[in-house]
Order: sequence, then structure tokens, then C-alpha cells
Amino acid sequence: APRDLPETLVDKLWAIADRHSGKVPLHARLFAQWMHFVFPSECPYPHAVEDVAVLRPSHWSGQRRATATDEERERCISESAQQPEAALGEPLLSQWDDLEVLLLEDLPLRGHKLFWTLLRHGAMAFAFLSTLLAGLRALVRLPCCGKRAQKEKRLVLPGGS
Repeated sequence: APRDLPETLVDKLWAIADRHSGKVPLHARLFAQWMHFVFPSECPYPHAVEDVAVLRPSHWSGQRRATATDEERERCISESAQQPEAALGEPLLSQWDDLEVLLLEDLPLRGHKLFWTLLRHGAMAFAFLSTLLAGLRALVRLPCCGKRAQKEKRLVLPGGS
């Protein structure tokens, strides 16, 4: 729904863009926080985490349980129903936190991870070049192409029955 945003919220969005070279990263914590202040009922507050690894699916795969039980879901629903709907405005901005977390940021590779990444890319390049070379060799050997086709045309005698 269209809204008239308070100037302070518009300023916050410009501040996010200034922080990221004029662009607002959509998968970042500050933009999610801005969305929460604009749409408090629709967008949850993005709590800051100490370790970004907990935001990745690999952190929760394996032995850890990543879903809520029915009791936990019911408790969250009843707690959220009891809370009054927040009003859009300046009093809420006192809760603004400037901590940024980029969820999809490329993290620097360390030690053995860098080695295996380079090895994997090298192997893929080798496989691609080998396939390309094999394809070119097969193309040259086709009867319609290459020196072999020219030799065969010279050897064919016209008028044979």
C-alpha cells in the first residue's frame, strides 16, 4: 500500500545507499531493518547475529533441527497476536541499529579452500579444452571437410558404371 514515509526513514535508506557506493543491497541486514520499520507487520526485525555462518543452510544441515515444533509455532503465534501493532514513525527509530550484515557477500577463501577452488577451476578448464580439441579433431575428419575430402574427390573417376 502506498505510504507517506517520514523523512527520517527516507534518510535512512539514502544512508544505506551511501554506505554501499550508491546501491542498496537487497539481501543485507540494514535494508531488511528498513523494510521492518516501513512495514512492521509484514517484515520481521532482522536481529544481528554474531556469526554469519548461522544464516547459511550448510550450518543447519546434518544433525541440527532447523524446523520449529508445533508447540513452538503455536507459542510464537499467540505471542505475536498479543503484541499491539506498531505505528510507523520516529519513536521506533530509536531502536535502529547500524550494524550491517551482507548475507550473500563473497567471503575471502583461506588456505586449503583456495587451493581446492583453484584446482577445481583448473580441472574444469582442462576438461573444457580437451572436449573442444576432441570436437575440432572430429570435425576435421568428417568426409565433407579437411584434406581427406579433397584427396577423395581427386581419386573419383567420372563415368564409371
